Amino acid sequence: FPEEGLFVMDKSKRVSGLPTFWSHDGGLFAYWQAHGQQWYVVTKIRFDQVKAGELWSAAKFNSHRIVCGCEDDPGGVGGFDDVHCNEVKGQAAKYSNVKCEGAEYSKLVQRFCPVTCGVSACSGSSTAPVPTPAPQPAPPAGGGGTGSQCSDRTGINLKVNGKKKTCADTSLCKEVDGFKEYCCSSCAKAAQNGKISGGSCLDHEPPGITLNSREIEHCSELKGHCHHSAVRDRCCTTCKAHDDIAA
Repeated sequence: FPEEGLFVMDKSKRVSGLPTFWSHDGGLFAYWQAHGQQWYVVTKIRFDQVKAGELWSAAKFNSHRIVCGCEDDPGGVGGFDDVHCNEVKGQAAKYSNVKCEGAEYSKLVQRFCPVTCGVSACSGSSTAPVPTPAPQPAPPAGGGGTGSQCSDRTGINLKVNGKKKTCADTSLCKEVDGFKEYCCSSCAKAAQNGKISGGSCLDHEPPGITLNSREIEHCSELKGHCHHSAVRDRCCTTCKAHDDIAA
């Protein structure tokens, strides 16, 4: 799924008689919503409610946007601004705990870089890894973790748009430039749990959000709702326009 990573069919978990698809790290699932003729993606904690007939979604996809087979996400690992799929193995790994195998965030890495990581579900796939991106500058000292670890920085007074924030405010991970440098671990965990998607900060048109029983067509209609994490995630550019961060 675009900006959501690798999903695998699970025939044992059905909604309306149809199999569901689950993200490789198990944090998200996708189900077919027949009325809207779309795939709805939502966190795993909503499965029982969806199975009972409720409609929940964090993102919606038309079938033509979904790729069958395996490919690495061109935006890199979800939850990070700067970890591409050529930076998750061996000596090239940007963080010691963000790697294909044997690390804290390995499942998340495999979800977004399944070809590079050789995920077993991709066995026999003819899809090649995405082109290697241009080298990125090293993160600033202390930024994005301590040493080679992806971790949250401590002892800081973090403010966004003049308001005090903490690393628990993970809705800001994708939408505010620099937030991930201070809150690397929290942002990675949020991506792992399906609270933020991967990819670049973009407006999704339509955003796939329903407000007051009406399907919203344009992010410009949601300017006054950017305090909601789902709105910031789907209308990133609109909400990000005047953000400011300091510590």
